[in-house]
Formats: sequence, structure tokens, C-alpha cells
Amino acid sequence: LLHDYTTSYRDLVRLASSPLPFALVQMGRTFIFIWTLTIPFVLSGKDFVQDYPSSFSFVILLTYGFLGLEFVFRMLSNPFGDEIKNDLNIRGMGTAAVIGIEEDSELSKKELNKKRRMND
Repeated sequence: LLHDYTTSYRDLVRLASSPLPFALVQMGRTFIFIWTLTIPFVLSGKDFVQDYPSSFSFVILLTYGFLGLEFVFRMLSNPFGDEIKNDLNIRGMGTAAVIGIEEDSELSKKELNKKRRMND
């Protein structure tokens, strides 16, 4: 059980320390910003010319959605930090796991002692 815990902890540390390639993140952000900035030109075609308010509101909502996803990605790209209240509480999880392991080992010791008494 302790081996599984240390293996899982090592995997979490490896995940936390391996960032996404910067070029991939930069190109993704560039494409999102270019796409959201050029969508009004696409919507200014013959179908949307008569209905400016709906195309304007569509562009606003679309930009809000994509930029919101970008900001969520920035927050989730480092879920193991200390600076944001939405980060994962790794120390708390580790403490809870250690307490659980200790309680399980105490219970198993008690059960083992109980079985020994019954056999004697």
C-alpha cells in the first residue's frame, strides 16, 4: 500500500514538473486570437449585413467564450501551485493519505491481534 502511494506521488510530481511545449501553447494562443479577431470580417458577408446587432452580439459572445477558455487553461496549466485558491491541495491530500494508511495499518494490527487471541 505504501509502495502504491509513493508511486502515485512520484507520478504526480512528474506530471507537475513536465510543462507543455511552449511552441505548442504559443501557436494555440495565436490561432485563437487571430480567429476571434477575424470572425467579424467573415460575418460581415451578405447574410449578416442586414442583421448587425445579432452578428455583433455573436462576436462578443464568441470572443468572451474563447478568451474565457484561454484564461481557464492558464489557471489549469499549473494546478499544483500555491498562488491561486483553485490549486490542488497536494500537501493536504498527502497528509490525508498518510493518516488513512496509518489508520488502516492500526486496524489491521488490531484484527491480527484479535485472530491470534482466538487461535490461542
